[in-house]
Amino acid sequence: MRDQHRGSNNPIIFVTKDNDYSINSQSDPELGLSEVDYLQRCLTPAEMEDAKDASDEWRRVELAKSPKEAVERKSDDKLVSENRGNSRGLSGKETAWDQFIEILEPTSAPTSSASTPSAKTPAATTRYYMKTPVPYYFLRDELGVSESNMLRISLDHGQVLALSVERNLRPKVAWLRTALRLTQSEAAALVGSSPGLLLLSIEDNLAPKLSWLQEDLGLAFRDRRNLIVRCPQILTTSTGSLLMKLAFFQDDLGMSQADVQKALRLMPALLMLSLDTLMDKVEFLLAAFSIEITDVGSLLVRAPALFFQSIEDGLKPKARFLRRDLGLDPPDMASLLRRMPRALNYNVVRRGRPFLQYLTGQPLNLSKGEVARMVLRSPSLLSTDVGSPRFLHLMDALQGATGLPPGPAFASLLQRFPMVLSFTAARLQASLDVLVRDLGCDAGEVALVLQKHPQLVGYRPEAVRLKLSLLRDVYGLEDLGAAKPAVLKAPALVSYSLDTRLRPRLEMAAAAGVPLERAVTWLPLTEAKFEERVGRSSTEAISLADTPLLRQRPNARLRKILRTPKAVKGALLP
Repeated sequence: MRDQHRGSNNPIIFVTKDNDYSINSQSDPELGLSEVDYLQRCLTPAEMEDAKDASDEWRRVELAKSPKEAVERKSDDKLVSENRGNSRGLSGKETAWDQFIEILEPTSAPTSSASTPSAKTPAATTRYYMKTPVPYYFLRDELGVSESNMLRISLDHGQVLALSVERNLRPKVAWLRTALRLTQSEAAALVGSSPGLLLLSIEDNLAPKLSWLQEDLGLAFRDRRNLIVRCPQILTTSTGSLLMKLAFFQDDLGMSQADVQKALRLMPALLMLSLDTLMDKVEFLLAAFSIEITDVGSLLVRAPALFFQSIEDGLKPKARFLRRDLGLDPPDMASLLRRMPRALNYNVVRRGRPFLQYLTGQPLNLSKGEVARMVLRSPSLLSTDVGSPRFLHLMDALQGATGLPPGPAFASLLQRFPMVLSFTAARLQASLDVLVRDLGCDAGEVALVLQKHPQLVGYRPEAVRLKLSLLRDVYGLEDLGAAKPAVLKAPALVSYSLDTRLRPRLEMAAAAGVPLERAVTWLPLTEAKFEERVGRSSTEAISLADTPLLRQRPNARLRKILRTPKAVKGALLP
């Protein structure tokens, strides 16, 4: 009878007071398990005893009264299962269905041998009436835990499926949803990723952990909620372990409570690392990168993922590459880590060596020291994949825009603005569109601007347009294209602050009648020297800028007015 039903697709219906659960007895060919297999892990001995056949058309052959009895049952004179312990795994090719329950068959007469081959026997349906909900189906169908997570729960956390739905599972799920204000899908994901939560006591474990997050860490409700949703295993960690890690962060690393909060917002799983692991990483970073203990706290805040890397397979090879291959000395190593700690999250060795060979080889011929200085200015270069289509397209676009072939001049441009190597061709083109479309520059003029100030392609196009609009508005130009001569003469003008340097200085120069092309060349000067160029006394030059005399020759007329008596000076004003 077992052989006849193995691999069949006969529907089986389990009925509780709340739901009907329709399943089939066909095993998944990949997993060797079926929903029936999971069901047997859900049935307690009492529930098995209470299962009753409610149909006159079908009869129950046999239902194991307890898991132990079913495990000891033999098939083909062989023991089909060993001690299962916590419902982990299955022995051989037998399934839990074969071990726990006899296949049910219809009591109706079998199909006559004279029937035609095409005649199909109706699907055999078995109906059980269960007095209490089945834990498996509560989690899967009512809560919405995914099938993949249910499989993991069945194999690795079978004890969860032995809990009472009404006395345990439902109250805990309701408490979690209320305490953390979870949607049903969020609660399902929480339970699916950390089913061990359902084995903990609300009063003794779950509630005190949430209180600890609020009182000791000072986390607001939103942060507590996000912390648990992203890393629910925190609730399964002992309070003593959490306290020791908090003391390590604050007392040993000198982190403030705000620093700890920032680090946990980025990487809640920091609380899951053991103290030994944290100490080993700290000791290595101090020795390999010559940083101070106070720097470690900053690393935790800015790049907490760094502490999840293996020392032997991750951090040590990267430190060796930076020191031996790139030639960075200890102060440079420390400077790199302080400036951009997440640079060590890149695949530095696999991408760094080809990148170094590309820049030091033909035709660029940069020295190792020059490449090292480029990396210190822009650590994100360590993630550059010189063989990727993105990088190759970028090089073609950059060489076309600057008019420079690969060689010393192009290498010099890369040294002046190494960050451009992290761009995409699309981002480069968006910056060039400002020059081409807004200013009306031709290819030669674009190349001139980039050779003078390659950093221009690193600014946001919107920010550049705002500064060009300021030139137009202050000097009353017809359009942005009228500002092209000023940009060609001093393209670095777009690098200055709009409100603290460009606006006040250009307004001062325009009021004094200084031409735009001349004023933009004075922008790099200090404030005192700029005022001296515009007029020896900027205050009086601005206040008298609209007088007829100043419109003619500002500096000469200003000196004449300063020597004029007050009565006569008043008559000169409009």
